[in-house]
Amino acid sequence: MIHDSRIEEEGSVQHLSEPLAPETREQSRRRYRDIIMEAALDVFSEKGYAEAQMGEIALRAQVAVGTLYNFFSSKENLYKEMLMGHFVDFAVAFSEIFESDDDPYSKVVRYVRFKGELCQSHPKLTRLYFSEVRASEMNVRATSSKEFRRTYNMMLGQLAEVFQSGIEQGIFVSADPFALAVSLASITNSFVMLWMNHPDKYSYPERIDSILQIFFGPVLKGEVPSPLNAGDPMVSIEGDSTE
Repeated sequence: MIHDSRIEEEGSVQHLSEPLAPETREQSRRRYRDIIMEAALDVFSEKGYAEAQMGEIALRAQVAVGTLYNFFSSKENLYKEMLMGHFVDFAVAFSEIFESDDDPYSKVVRYVRFKGELCQSHPKLTRLYFSEVRASEMNVRATSSKEFRRTYNMMLGQLAEVFQSGIEQGIFVSADPFALAVSLASITNSFVMLWMNHPDKYSYPERIDSILQIFFGPVLKGEVPSPLNAGDPMVSIEGDSTE
């Protein structure tokens, strides 16, 4: 049983030693906003952006439709804020890997592994994320706007810097580092989407060795080491609270 230090028990009588502070207007707005964002994540991940309806989001959040528009001017605005808020967390987590003191190969292995961890801990967000990634890669209008593409390209740039460092250290063969980054991102994205669409048949974690062998066979100088020797990811963010 959770005990609140403000509650004093005297036999069967309980009373507050201090009155609970009333919720401020700002706290109330933040609470409702969080509830709406969680409901939006559920609906967008289940229906996709095109089929999602503000009425259904309001129903999931147990608020009036008008309340949604007090917080978000449109469905597109709600979607952008919901997705980009989480995507920034993703980008920060990847940056921690890229900027760590590990050698370039270990960083790349952690990057490959961490994508699988994101899929496991954030299945709803991951599905939306990769939908936007595919739209960006195909140069079509991604719903989440230029900010998403700018952040995604920044992550690719950081991965390219890892490859450049590995080339300079003689770990990787000489090649265009940005092309290597785009190639690895595309391979891992494809495997993640395959896993999400067929979780019982295609396990991404079980294919990490194959992914590394396929990609690094012609890229790495020398034998491809086991990813198990590349260290733990040591990066995590909270999973979908609705799972």
